[in-house]
Amino acid sequence: MAKTIEMTEERVKIYAVNKKYKDKPFLVTAVTDNKTRSLLTGQEHLSQAELSKSELVIDPNDHYMIRNSDELVLRRDAKGKYELNRDYALYCLLQVVPEVASSRSEVVSGTHLFYMENLEKEAEKKLSTYKSQGLASAKIAELATLSDMIDMLFYFGESAVNVSSARAESKVYELAHTRSQEVLDYFNKTEESRRLVFIRKLLHYRIVVKQANGYLVYGDITLGANDNEAANFVFDNKNDKVFIPLKDQLDKATA
Repeated sequence: MAKTIEMTEERVKIYAVNKKYKDKPFLVTAVTDNKTRSLLTGQEHLSQAELSKSELVIDPNDHYMIRNSDELVLRRDAKGKYELNRDYALYCLLQVVPEVASSRSEVVSGTHLFYMENLEKEAEKKLSTYKSQGLASAKIAELATLSDMIDMLFYFGESAVNVSSARAESKVYELAHTRSQEVLDYFNKTEESRRLVFIRKLLHYRIVVKQANGYLVYGDITLGANDNEAANFVFDNKNDKVFIPLKDQLDKATA
């Protein structure tokens, strides 16, 4: 006996923003990609095999009607794979149509005529954000000293000189809330983070200067076109003659 695949149901409501379409239908169609000049249907992520199984393959030359309070019923399995029904095809199309916002919070007055409300998707997005914020906060709780927190603030380009422990701690926890994934990257890529902190401290103390074209220079030596390139150059063992005096000057500046 074949195993039954459990499906989760998502109900996507469509709401008119523009009063004109509270009662009047609106026709949507494929959208021209300005770069490739090809028509986008929203189904570009599907393979030919998947398209052959779809209840509806969007015709770039056809129009599809939506109305205020329409509802699309989507179904997906435990792995997040959507059933290729007609409503899913329309949902894919609406995600590329410029007159339709993906959520109410993304509505831009004068641009969007409709928005979609997918409570399941919005809940998942919020949950992911909350989890990321929690993990980032937990990582920050491991920071032992004010110096550790100041290094992190330098990494994020924040003002980090002469701050109290309370101010520094408050700021890094704020970063955990507003830039949680970047905070996690800071901790997960420790070597890269350490190098960038070094470069940004050099910039702060004007030991290294960023030119108008973005290049970082130390005296007559060009370190790189950006912070990452400069970090790779300075920490290359072949460039110890540059690294050693830079570190010496930075140690004196921060003493």
